[in-house]
Amino acid sequence: MIRASIREGLQRIIRSWRMLLPLYLINLLVAVIAAAPVAEIMQHYWGPSLVSTSLRKGLNFAAIYELLLYNAAAIRPIVLLWLILFMAYEVLSIFLDGGIISALKSGESRGVSQKLFGEGAAYFWRFMRLFLISLLAYSITALLFALVDSILARLMASSTLHAEILLILLIRIIVVVLFFAFTRMVMDYSKVITVVENSRTMRYSVWKGLKFSVSHFSKTYGMFLSLSFIYVITVALQSAVNYSINETTASLVAMLFVVEQLFLFTRVGERVWFYGSELSLYQAIRQLAQEGAPLMTAVSERSDI
Repeated sequence: MIRASIREGLQRIIRSWRMLLPLYLINLLVAVIAAAPVAEIMQHYWGPSLVSTSLRKGLNFAAIYELLLYNAAAIRPIVLLWLILFMAYEVLSIFLDGGIISALKSGESRGVSQKLFGEGAAYFWRFMRLFLISLLAYSITALLFALVDSILARLMASSTLHAEILLILLIRIIVVVLFFAFTRMVMDYSKVITVVENSRTMRYSVWKGLKFSVSHFSKTYGMFLSLSFIYVITVALQSAVNYSINETTASLVAMLFVVEQLFLFTRVGERVWFYGSELSLYQAIRQLAQEGAPLMTAVSERSDI
């Protein structure tokens, strides 16, 4: 069922491909607004030197320290801009999520851009309440992780073998990823349930999302981790390609720009793919439950006779 839901999620994207363009343009606009001030400072401070190139291809801590040390006054407003931009992007994402799920649910190939913004507005305040609940959910997740991590930290502190320390460190990283991935998955299904059932009580949506995620844990979590793995591969591939292109000429700079846009478009598509697959899995299990209910009723009546 996991593979079938992932395939169905991909088919939903293909049917609603017109929705990807406005999503891509929005993400591109946000990226340009965030990067432009930093690029201006780097160009003004380093000019045509190669320092900015080495900084872009890896974390050159010496260059970063130098930039922060001598440009603190110019960087403070940029940090403020990034905070404002981050909050604005979160609000925009909340707005778009309802439209994305609604467009995928409709299965229509035309008018999806209008549905993206129209349904996004219709579900905005409900999804905003879900976002506020998610802050509480992530806080609870952080507390639970802190309890587990404290045990692992004590084991790590008492260990004297280098291999054991590395193993425990790896376990700590895996645990934090799994904890927060589960919470993210529950909130995703809460959004899906809100749209599919047109729920107006967000506590009900979150409770049902949690119940659905736990009841079908192997399917829901297995699919979420599979899609997350694909996303990680995409990011790693993007980093490898970026590192391999040395933009010493205008043509290479243009090539890098095109490659970056392709990866940005791919990541936008993967975000929609998450929702499409989760929507497909939820609807498939829901349909099986509805078809099984009359059968169980009939069996019960026959046993009574």
